[in-house]
Amino acid sequence: MTGSSIVKKVLSCGRKCSTEIKDLLIDCGCDADFVLDEAKGSIYVVVVFSKDKNYVALQFLQYTSFLCNPVSDVFSFEGVKAQDFFENLKRIKLI
Repeated sequence: MTGSSIVKKVLSCGRKCSTEIKDLLIDCGCDADFVLDEAKGSIYVVVVFSKDKNYVALQFLQYTSFLCNPVSDVFSFEGVKAQDFFENLKRIKLI
């Protein structure tokens, strides 16, 4: 990691939010072909980032049957890519 403090945010994520994040992931060259089906339960996105913005990771989870199950892989970015991704998350008001 970067040696900077880590922040973790767990946010409820509706259709608009999840679409915007998936678009950001695709723009970064990530394979974001997972399906988010709100009818199966609430969707959450867990975002972990360093305070210096040189590391960002996120994963989608879905709350079903009293458990949060992963819906996507963990996507992580370091360095300049992390800084750019973090700025895009701020732009869509996720962080």
